[in-house]
Amino acid sequence: MKTAAVVDVGSNSVRLLTCKYDDLGIYEKEKIVITTRLGKDIEKNKTLNTVSINDSLDAFRTFKDIIDSKGINEVYAMATSAVRDSSNRDELLKPARNILGIDIEVIDGDTEAYVGYLGVLAGLDAEYNKDVMIIDIGGGSTELIIGDMNDMKYKRSIDVGAVRMTGLYVDSDPIVEEDYNTLDNVVGEKVKNGYCDLSLPTEFMTIGIGGTITTLGAMDMELAEYDPDRIAGYRLDLSSLADLLKKLSRLDNEGRKNIVGLSEKRADIILAGAVILEKVLDFTGSKEVFLSDCDNLEGYLKYIVGKR
Repeated sequence: MKTAAVVDVGSNSVRLLTCKYDDLGIYEKEKIVITTRLGKDIEKNKTLNTVSINDSLDAFRTFKDIIDSKGINEVYAMATSAVRDSSNRDELLKPARNILGIDIEVIDGDTEAYVGYLGVLAGLDAEYNKDVMIIDIGGGSTELIIGDMNDMKYKRSIDVGAVRMTGLYVDSDPIVEEDYNTLDNVVGEKVKNGYCDLSLPTEFMTIGIGGTITTLGAMDMELAEYDPDRIAGYRLDLSSLADLLKKLSRLDNEGRKNIVGLSEKRADIILAGAVILEKVLDFTGSKEVFLSDCDNLEGYLKYIVGKR
């Protein structure tokens, strides 16, 4: 049994996974999430802001202390949408290398989709034999993947994420009808155009990963504290999602902070994230999404180990 740590540098948060693993699976997992909002305004100026960079570097120092305290030498790190879209990424990556002692790999959208797929497989029963459609809504992008336990058949990443869409289209608090309609229409068009070549299998199960989707599930269950065991396999249907959207659209940011299951640091971006999920489900004809706590952190570990 080996021990490893994986760092994910996302558009909304940076995350750490520590675990043990072998050829059969990943065990004794612990995850830590720190919101740093690297993707804020990335669409407008293509740069990471100084505050978010410094907050992320502080988070890396915290991660490094945890990694060292557990005696973990096998450490991997990836960065996704915000970092790959920025023109000043070295302002983050160079000091991060000094802190973590490793280079952070900036992965492209296709690789991001693939590691999400691998992560979901890590959480499925080995005997599962049907197709899955995976939706991964991040801060800067959304990945749609179709595959089974043996092969990935479709993958596509589009620049539609909860932080990105909030920054571009949410200008009122609470959101006014005109802004909501603009957000709704733009996301719908981006989803339709981004996944226009999608060919759906006859039967499939829709699985959702990422903070937006697991947060919506936690809200639907009214979880005061995040519980990965309750999140895993939870069924969120379109009707419940519609109710959550209606509630979110009527509340201002302070009001959303009082919703059980919704982190205060995600309150300002959850409406856009929920709209993205609704549009993807509508486009694919899915009536429900099953949640997975296994995601691209587990997937990246499998991806790296598989390349050895």
